[in-house]
Amino acid sequence: MHFSGLDADEDTPNIGLGSINIDLDADEDTPTNKGVGGTPCQLSIGSINNIVAVATIVEDNIGCPNVKVLVDVVTGENLTIPNPVKGKIETLNQALGNIIEWPRRLEHSTRKDVVYPSNYTDVNGIIKLLNRHAMNNMKDVDMIRIPMNELIFGSDKFVYLAREDLLHYCGMVEIGYMCILAYITCLWDKCDCAKNFFVIDQSKISSHIKDRDLRSRNLANQLEAVNLEQKVLIPYNTGFHWMLHVIDLRENCVYVLDSLRSKVNEDIHGIINVGLKTWQAKHDLQRYRSTPKWRPVKCPRQLDSVGCGYYVQKYIHEIVHNSSTSITNLFNTKNAYRQEEIDEIRTEWAAFVSRFVRVERCADILGVYYWFAMDGIVCIAGELGIIVCIAGELGSRKPCRMLTSHLACHAPDDLLRCMHPHVQGMLHGLGVHLMPSGDALVLLHASKSN
Repeated sequence: MHFSGLDADEDTPNIGLGSINIDLDADEDTPTNKGVGGTPCQLSIGSINNIVAVATIVEDNIGCPNVKVLVDVVTGENLTIPNPVKGKIETLNQALGNIIEWPRRLEHSTRKDVVYPSNYTDVNGIIKLLNRHAMNNMKDVDMIRIPMNELIFGSDKFVYLAREDLLHYCGMVEIGYMCILAYITCLWDKCDCAKNFFVIDQSKISSHIKDRDLRSRNLANQLEAVNLEQKVLIPYNTGFHWMLHVIDLRENCVYVLDSLRSKVNEDIHGIINVGLKTWQAKHDLQRYRSTPKWRPVKCPRQLDSVGCGYYVQKYIHEIVHNSSTSITNLFNTKNAYRQEEIDEIRTEWAAFVSRFVRVERCADILGVYYWFAMDGIVCIAGELGIIVCIAGELGSRKPCRMLTSHLACHAPDDLLRCMHPHVQGMLHGLGVHLMPSGDALVLLHASKSN
């Protein structure tokens, strides 16, 4: 399992290539059997699945445990890199734009497609289409960028999903922090979650940050934006397992939802205790200055070895949709979730992520081979597997709008003109037709337009 952070804050210094001159050139007697430079690659921390950066291979000496890479994009924040240059480049933010050495075992530059069980990838049309898009159209270095609701971590934050993230999610295998953040973003976009809940950015308290005091301070600093009426959600990865911590500041209590029912993780236990006490002391909250109470919750338990990330998403879903119910009353069973319940979360996630798949050319939706309508979204796939989403509900017989913001800003009338007649024919068969209106296409039911 993997996790990574977000974009750096604007006031976080990034060290560019021109500001530091690090001589990483090979010695003259270095063997000349080198890999070809300029190959795009992905960099991981901890495990090969924990993708935290996109880079370009500069030099690859066969037999050397490290490769030299130019770091192009980072999706982590304040994470310590595997081979730090003390006092110069120690974190991912500082590595951005620089040539550094990275362990070969944590770099992957070749596509190794894995065929996941079809009962997970084909559970419904939208997951199937998203999986097909990742398989056929995305390169290993491609990223889907999703803007986060500013009420989650503040403004100008993004979730970055790599090709592998989509394949893992659609294939129901282990997932990372970006996948979980994408679902949190989905929930925050759908309902007024920020009124009752606050999310801690776990990348700032991750065990990959070696300074424990810094991790506790980062937690205390994030709590500055919380009010006592909000529950604090902390999705946390121990390095191999996802769990959810929920802090009730008013009750000075920490609820632990662990789908494996493992022993208390002493590391995060200590970080949260110190962070809470630091925050309480700063605000002179005398009544809350005792050690927080820790309460393991009897929550649904996973039956496999890879489901913890999906369970954390399901826990969050249940909590935010039942905000008036106490957590101990909301979860009171050892039974596992049914696969259908997990698939509901996965479908919601896939539908949300599909909105941010870019259509680079109108021609991409010519020659339609698949389409479906579900949960108020019509998805039309072209020859390249690109997904187009129309918001609204056909069965309601109400007009609805096609979101053109994800269609490379093509004018609605141009899109309509380029659309394959077969698409319009299928929609007409449902009793609907399309017409341009301002910056969108409007989907009208025939009975409404007559």
